[in-house]
Amino acid sequence: MKFAIPTENGVLCPHFGHCQLFTIIEVEPDSKIIKEVKTLTPPPHDMGVLPAWLHELGCSHVIA
Repeated sequence: MKFAIPTENGVLCPHFGHCQLFTIIEVEPDSKIIKEVKTLTPPPHDMGVLPAWLHELGCSHVIA
């Protein structure tokens, strides 16, 4: 499972579409162990861009 969390200054950003970064957390579903954490800069804001980008990254869940 991959979780995408919009972040700003290390905390959850209240503006999903205009956040500075996304923290992507990959978790092994059976063991619940975090496999990888990375922080990525999202593409420029435009309608439908973020969902497509997160899908390309393989994110299965978004915390917003």
